[in-house]
Amino acid sequence: MPDFGFLRLWMRLVGLPLLALSLFMAVGSALALTDWLPSDLERYRSYTATAPCPADTAPRRADDCLRQVPYTVERAGRESAGKSQTYRAVLRDGPFANGEVDLGDPDTLAGWLGPGDRVTATVWRGEIVAVAAHDRRQTTENEPRDEPQMPAALGTAAALLAVLSLVYGGVLLTGLGYGRITWKRHVWPLTAGLFTGSLVIGFMTSWLSVPWQIAPLVIVLGTAGALRLFLRRDEPVLARSHRAPAPAR
Repeated sequence: MPDFGFLRLWMRLVGLPLLALSLFMAVGSALALTDWLPSDLERYRSYTATAPCPADTAPRRADDCLRQVPYTVERAGRESAGKSQTYRAVLRDGPFANGEVDLGDPDTLAGWLGPGDRVTATVWRGEIVAVAAHDRRQTTENEPRDEPQMPAALGTAAALLAVLSLVYGGVLLTGLGYGRITWKRHVWPLTAGLFTGSLVIGFMTSWLSVPWQIAPLVIVLGTAGALRLFLRRDEPVLARSHRAPAPAR
């Protein structure tokens, strides 16, 4: 026969990693919403407001202006990551930022760059943000983009996961959740659903250029709706009223 005392103890111990997960998610949410999101917004605003550097000044790594700097291509080519491809080039002979740059979409410069080619790179704050050659121009992964939806979505998801983990962990640790809350039926579906849904919402709102404030709102409303469904699912089914059988004819 099963040892119910051991099962109760095990269920309580499951609450400990949930409490640790709650702390981890709370820290991650704070970093995403108070550091990652504001820094991305500030960086993009600064970049879009930046003017070209004066032509009579020497390039410096700390320049907060846009400067056209010549580089030499050491090598360039496509790199595959699963079904996606990216285009990378190694640049040298510049005053700084020599090395590999990720040019993203391979369709623009792929096949046009070769060893020894001279290119003109747009440099901002010591980073190459674009490369131009052969009347073609391609931005790099270093270019600031107006995509704050992802940190907003992930920060919100982490905050909600912190609250859910804290509640579930506390209930299990105190023994109140024995027989009511299970990892398979409650904790895992909500955790996986919230994380996956937040990634999808982050990508979709970013792709559609939806204001980033919409992402947290959709995630909170979606989580509230999912919790409502879970609570209704676990409510005891009320006994249906039985009607008197109709007399036989």
